[in-house]
Amino acid sequence: MLSKKVMVINISSYYDQDTRTRGREIDLDEYVTEKDHPVQSFTFGPDFVNDLMKGISQTVGIQSRPNQKLILRLSDEEYESLGIKFEVNDIYSLTFEEGRIEFRRDSI
Repeated sequence: MLSKKVMVINISSYYDQDTRTRGREIDLDEYVTEKDHPVQSFTFGPDFVNDLMKGISQTVGIQSRPNQKLILRLSDEEYESLGIKFEVNDIYSLTFEEGRIEFRRDSI
C-alpha cells in the first residue's frame, strides 16, 4: 500500500478529439508539511555556503527536489462516478492499494 497527501492545484475542462467527449483535467501535487522537512545543521568549512543555502531554502519553503505531480483526465461521467467534488487547494490522502486508487479528503 502506498499513501501520499496531495493538493489540488488546478482544475480545467478539456475536449478529447478522439472520443469527442468533454471532461475535466485535475492537477494534483504532492503536499509536504513543514514537519516533513528535516532541520539542516550548519558547519563552518568549504560547504558552508551550500549548507546555508539549503537552510534558507528550507526555511522559506523553496523545494530543492522536483515536484511530484499527478494529472487526472476524466470524462464527465468518470468524474461524477468518483463522488468527489474537487476544489483547488483541497488536500486529499491518495492511496494505491490492490489495483485501486482511493481519495479521502484530508483535514489539516
